[in-house]
Amino acid sequence: MQLREQGFRPAPAVNPRHTRIVPLGTDETMLAGFKPKHRYNIRLALKRGVTVEVGADAAELWRQSRGTEQRQDISLPSEVQYRRRLDLLDGCRTYVARHDGEALAAILVARFGGRAYYLFGGSAGSKRELMPSYAVQWAAMIDAARCGCRDYDLWGVPPSADDSKHPWHRLWQFKAGFNGELVEYCGGWELVLTPWAARTDSVARSARRLAARLRR
Repeated sequence: MQLREQGFRPAPAVNPRHTRIVPLGTDETMLAGFKPKHRYNIRLALKRGVTVEVGADAAELWRQSRGTEQRQDISLPSEVQYRRRLDLLDGCRTYVARHDGEALAAILVARFGGRAYYLFGGSAGSKRELMPSYAVQWAAMIDAARCGCRDYDLWGVPPSADDSKHPWHRLWQFKAGFNGELVEYCGGWELVLTPWAARTDSVARSARRLAARLRR
C-alpha cells in the first residue's frame, strides 16, 4: 500500500471501516429492495400504529441511546454532543418512533452531498414487538429520498456475517436486511513525526476508554 511505503501506519479506529449503503428511490422501489422480513417488520410497525416524529429532539435521542448503551456496553455521545451535531451539521435531524405517545426508539441522521448518514441511535427497549427500530429507519430513508438524496449510509457493520462473536454481529443482522452495497474504506492512517508524543497520546486514549467504561 502506498501509504505504508510513505511511512504511514494504521491509526486507532475512530469510525468503522465497513458500512452498507442503501440506494434510495420511490417508497415501492426501496421496499422491494429490502429482505422480506424487513418489509414485514416495517409494515407491522405502521399497521400497529407506530408513528415517527421528525425534528431536533436531542434529549429523547439521548434517553433512547442510553438503553442501547447499557445493553451493548458501548459508549455513545452525551445529550450536549447530540445537540451540537443538530446545530452544526447540515440537514441533521432526529427521528423518534412513538406509540400512543410513548417514545420507543430514536436515531440521528445527517445529509451531505446527496447522501444521508445514519450516525447514532438507540432504543430504551419498550414495546420492541412493535418494531420501532425498523419504523425510524424507514421514515429516515423516505425523508432523505424526498430531500433529494440518492443513497443512505447505515454507518458501520462488521466485515462479514461469518463471525457470530463479533460485538457488532447483531448490527449486521439488522442492517444487512436493508440490502445495499457493502463498502470497505481504507480507515485512518497516521504519520508519526514525534514518537514520544505519539506514545503520550496512546496512553491518553487508553485512559479515556477506561474512564468511559467506568462511567458505564
